[in-house]
Amino acid sequence: MSPAGWGSSSATRCSPRSGGGRRAAGTTLTSHPVDHPASVSPTSPTAGNRALVSHVSEQAQACPDQRFVLVGYSQGANVVGNSLGIGSAGASAGAPVVAAIPAAVQPRVAA
Repeated sequence: MSPAGWGSSSATRCSPRSGGGRRAAGTTLTSHPVDHPASVSPTSPTAGNRALVSHVSEQAQACPDQRFVLVGYSQGANVVGNSLGIGSAGASAGAPVVAAIPAAVQPRVAA
């Protein structure tokens, strides 16, 4: 199981609140760990789903040109999928979709 918070993350091009920025080809890249317990609790992916959608929605509003790359491993992949509206209920570390990235923001999600 991944360490709490790093099971899924979002990398962003314009991120006024996130740390860990780097410059690549004139673009600022940052990462943001998703705050969820990364445990076998059935509420763990639910918490991560809400946290990821909240972060992406806030960042999308704060920086209209920002693009997102969402990554996740194991339960973190379920969190990312759920946040895109793809349910993972029934998976060993899965949960139903409780929040989804707004349709207007989804075209800004590159991966």
